[in-house]
Amino acid sequence: MAKIDELVKNFLAQKKIAVVGVSDKRETGCNMAYKKFKASGYQVFAVNPRISLYEGDPCYRTCSRSRKNPKRSSSWPTPK
Repeated sequence: MAKIDELVKNFLAQKKIAVVGVSDKRETGCNMAYKKFKASGYQVFAVNPRISLYEGDPCYRTCSRSRKNPKRSSSWPTPK
């Protein structure tokens, strides 16, 4: 268990995080993660090739297009 704790700690130590898969159509885990990271003071980048704005912020087609160089990305797929 100590290994996963260290991985989480290292992930959260980065203050720039891209959240891949935000949606303007429905509430998803990605949307909740985006809002939580932002509320916690992280610099958050929304990624979805289908939309240009999310929550009033730019939404990027890919992580590399953000030009802000986030060191970490988060994706929360919705189970079917």
